[in-house]
Amino acid sequence: NKNSNLLGSIKCPQIDEKTQDRIIFLLNNTTDKNIAEKGDIFKQILEPKYYDYFTYYLVISRVSVEKNNHLIYSEMLDRIGHRELDVNVLKMTYRGIHLIIAAQNELSTNERTLLRNFGIWLGCLTLRKNKPILRKQLDLKASLSCFPSFFF
Repeated sequence: NKNSNLLGSIKCPQIDEKTQDRIIFLLNNTTDKNIAEKGDIFKQILEPKYYDYFTYYLVISRVSVEKNNHLIYSEMLDRIGHRELDVNVLKMTYRGIHLIIAAQNELSTNERTLLRNFGIWLGCLTLRKNKPILRKQLDLKASLSCFPSFFF
């Protein structure tokens, strides 16, 4: 896994291998040109029992390391249009950010990249859609003060 050990405490939910392979295949083959098509397929196959796995795979395995695909993934979630899935993805994003911030030590280059990628992704899910980042979910001022040498 390309991710930091900090995210290792988040366990991947288990689902049947056939559905897991289908989700991975669809995400691997989603581009800006076929978002509508792939989003419609996801809309059909993503039952609520698969939301936890999909959320984990999307946020922890893909979003955290593929910042160039954030807009594609965000538009795909819009296309899928499952509110509960959107909430799960946002919660997993906050969880990843909190785990990195909670380490409260000098971040490695990889961890800074993860934090940056999660921040960009959070912006795609919230600010880009005119949704606020609430202090109860992420206190940006307190978070920034944990890393003065990183930001200032």
